[in-house]
Amino acid sequence: MQTIPKLELDFNSIELSNEIHDVLRNIWSQGGLQQAGYGSYFQNRYAHFCGTMFAFSSSLGNALKESLVALKLPANSEVICPSWISVDHVQSIMSIGLTPVFAEINPYTLSLDYSDVSHKLSSQTRAVVLNYPFGFPADPCTYVELCKHHDMRLIEIVPSQIGSQVDDKFIGTFGDVGIFETHPNQKYSNKKDCLIVTDRTSVYEHFSKKGLHQFSQLDGILGMHFLGSFEKFAQKRKELAQRYHQCFTKILHLSVLYELANAKWVHQVYPIRMAHKLRDALMDELVFHQVQFYVPKAPAHLYSYIQNVMRPAQLLTTERLTREILYLPIDPNMTVEEQNRIIEIIFRFFQKSQVYM
Repeated sequence: MQTIPKLELDFNSIELSNEIHDVLRNIWSQGGLQQAGYGSYFQNRYAHFCGTMFAFSSSLGNALKESLVALKLPANSEVICPSWISVDHVQSIMSIGLTPVFAEINPYTLSLDYSDVSHKLSSQTRAVVLNYPFGFPADPCTYVELCKHHDMRLIEIVPSQIGSQVDDKFIGTFGDVGIFETHPNQKYSNKKDCLIVTDRTSVYEHFSKKGLHQFSQLDGILGMHFLGSFEKFAQKRKELAQRYHQCFTKILHLSVLYELANAKWVHQVYPIRMAHKLRDALMDELVFHQVQFYVPKAPAHLYSYIQNVMRPAQLLTTERLTREILYLPIDPNMTVEEQNRIIEIIFRFFQKSQVYM
């Protein structure tokens, strides 16, 4: 049997073109790396790219908190959110006197379950936090209408770079505020920063007055490089996702996510789902073959601090999916040979497990 070559993927690597190196050398020679310029220019370009009035940077730790403050929610308001977000986001909600109310996630979109959100609405609900795990373009339009009907604010969290669309509009741009988190595949920052987009002047002015909206020169340069390469990278990600999809739909006891009819999913990773015992065994197999992968972090409602302070109800679907999901790398620099190796390892695993069909 032919030996499969070892795959080494570095999700934090940034491939810069010769032109970017030239720009960096230029700015460095002029001592301008700490001055404003490229950072602000990139933010303006990003807003134009998204189709919003404003785009600006913030530390990830401040993003949701300051967005909620800027939206001026009444004291003691409730904010409906999934538990599949960073626990820091949940603590941000609590730190300003608001109450997070956890809702279930939909197993077919991994985003908020609309029926559970509707069930948990109360007279105190003033905002909904909608996230898009893995950049999966769940339908935000129902939440736009829901929030409009109940006079609530909608905040979108996109834990990946921009790209996925619904009805030819980028996710993250449907609500009052969109937060694009730094992601391992992100090209425009290597820090725990994020990009915020909004059409609300009051939100932009709030961040601006607090000095929370400046990207560095280097971030701006990398950002412009990312925007210039967007179409090429998006196409490569699509091709990689299609190859995974064609192969993994043939495996019994392994399920994949299907793109919505009105959506375009630019994959940052490729999620697969299986029974948790199978997933744990597959994780061991991938570790043995030194293949990089990711699994969801523990849901926020299970953290001891949240349990002690809030005593939230169980979220059975959320907890089950956390144990069953595994996501595989999709990187524009991945070669066909590298992807074939991952696919073959997984095929062999299911053959050994006698569940391959």
